[in-house]
Amino acid sequence: MQQYETALQRAQRLATECDNRATAQATWIEELRRLGYDTADEERVLAQMKEEVWSAYAELSRQQAIAL
Repeated sequence: MQQYETALQRAQRLATECDNRATAQATWIEELRRLGYDTADEERVLAQMKEEVWSAYAELSRQQAIAL
């Protein structure tokens, strides 16, 4: 966490970071598929990452509502 970060700023940062990680994982899966590898494990990780993204955006929504 950055110093002097508000709860809303933290929620925005975490949502973006989670989204970026999930996008990178999806890109990696596509590359592995293109190379002919099994991607079952990576897809399970991606599913977990998508849950984290959902949770991060839910927290962002809560923080935005509080800030109103």
